Amino acid sequence: MNIIFSKVFLQKMIQTLFHHRKPISNIMNGLGMTILFSIILLSGSIMVLSVMGYKPMAVLSGSMEPNYHVGALVFVNTNIKAQDVRVGDVITFEMGESVVTHRVMDVAKEGNFFTTKGDANENEDGFPVPFTSLIGQAWLHIPRIGRILLNLGTKSGIAIGLIVSSILIALFVIPVLLEPDEQEGRRAPVKKRGQARLRRNSF
Repeated sequence: MNIIFSKVFLQKMIQTLFHHRKPISNIMNGLGMTILFSIILLSGSIMVLSVMGYKPMAVLSGSMEPNYHVGALVFVNTNIKAQDVRVGDVITFEMGESVVTHRVMDVAKEGNFFTTKGDANENEDGFPVPFTSLIGQAWLHIPRIGRILLNLGTKSGIAIGLIVSSILIALFVIPVLLEPDEQEGRRAPVKKRGQARLRRNSF
């Protein structure tokens, strides 16, 4: 009984706040579907590309500005071989415990190493990059998305995720509450007087 009363009270309150129920319900449903579709599309694309060998990575420093901004998401093609890398390509490689994405300035095939440089740096990197350290070649980058993915594991990212989830739930629940109950739409059939008189006269 309390649950039914709460639902009716909440429904009446929302209906009071939103007089034009149908347009608002359509807008909220459309907005919720758009956000949900965008999240599914982004997540699905990342999963499919990862399976195909395109590893997603986030840009953490400004050494490749202005071509690769901090916080961008970079898809690295891990299928490429070191022998196929050319001067001018942007590669991702291991440097100790770090992962670096820089541009290839020279390829020493006899020594099996690359000479690299960040686009924003004046000088080349002071160390050769062995072919064995190659992770892959930068294939595609999307601004700002990498920062979002990095923050998902933090406390603020979790809080933002909860807020977005709450908004999505509200966008789908509120239109339902705005719709009138089925019982309200049911009305007893009204007998027409003309029909009643005809029936009486027929006897």
